[in-house]
Amino acid sequence: MTVKKQTKIKSSNNKASKYHRSLLSLGLSSNEAKMYLYLLERGESVGGTKIASGTGIHRQYVYIILPKLIEQGLIEEVITGKRAKYVALNPNKLTKIARAKVYEAEAVAEELRILSKVGHQQESEVLFGVRELIEHEYEFEMGADFEEIQYVIGGNAQAFIETMGDTYDEVLALDEKKKIITYYIGSEKDYKGKNLNVGREKRFHMRHLEKMPEGITHTVIRKDRVCFFSFLNPPTVHIIKSYVVVKNYKQFFMMLWEMAK
Repeated sequence: MTVKKQTKIKSSNNKASKYHRSLLSLGLSSNEAKMYLYLLERGESVGGTKIASGTGIHRQYVYIILPKLIEQGLIEEVITGKRAKYVALNPNKLTKIARAKVYEAEAVAEELRILSKVGHQQESEVLFGVRELIEHEYEFEMGADFEEIQYVIGGNAQAFIETMGDTYDEVLALDEKKKIITYYIGSEKDYKGKNLNVGREKRFHMRHLEKMPEGITHTVIRKDRVCFFSFLNPPTVHIIKSYVVVKNYKQFFMMLWEMAK
């Protein structure tokens, strides 16, 4: 074997090892990572027997791992005649796994903050631009508890929908999966339009204030933070993480809720 060919094989092995380690860091098992990389490299639907042969994983374990990769959205089953084959899906699916792990870490951090009994400390963060705003909403939906409640003091529902763009329907799908419960106070225009409650009417409770201005801001109160959305150019999200601030804004919201129709 020539030195050039040996170098090429070594380089290929190093890359494979690097990608394998990256997948392990996202929580995949070693065999899950091997199978996903194998299917990515093949770029076509492959049967279980070939997967076992190509990865060196026992056929019995291949059929145990396949449903796990399907559940994670990394591969899908393709029926060819009477046989099932499997094909890798877009690697972008890995971002959802990464988001889930981030929120797992944040959930643990939140529990530890409660345990610490340091109730008056707060953290703040500012996000700039459409991309970061959309990413923030994705992360909330991915990490939210089942039937989590949020309270929104709306300023311009249409501006929020337009800023989310094509991803708005994707966020709604996540909202449906988690059964998020929303209480929304908006302007009369928001109420008449009712764009925000489409597809989640039973979970979206909406009232309006006659003199609520149609502005460029949203205030969203969630379990551990208050988010101030501004729909200027670029759009921004100011986030304050504080249980004391959350408690006070909830009281303010409920006062408005009682005043609203």
